[in-house]
Amino acid sequence: MTFDQILQKFRYTSFSEKDKGYRFERLECKCYQESTTIKGFNREAEATIKDQTPQVGRLGYFDLYKAPVDWLKLDEGLSCKNAAVKKYDLKPHQQTAISAVHDYLKTNI
Repeated sequence: MTFDQILQKFRYTSFSEKDKGYRFERLECKCYQESTTIKGFNREAEATIKDQTPQVGRLGYFDLYKAPVDWLKLDEGLSCKNAAVKKYDLKPHQQTAISAVHDYLKTNI
């Protein structure tokens, strides 16, 4: 499920704006608790988040839209790591090379 699709789901299933915001914030926090993106902050915003514990940052729509995450899986409770979209499978020659390195390391270390 794409980011736009999960937003659409929240628009239809939320019973209020507050509930919609809560659902979105909960979902976002699952995956981006330690992320920091502070491009485009003004001085006041930068001062507000400076030296906070835990560290605070900003993620924009584009950051979330481009995130390699299956948002439905994340919404269903999977961790960000388990909800990550797999980009591609290894090609046969890549798998052969990785296996050869593993075998070499097992026998020579």
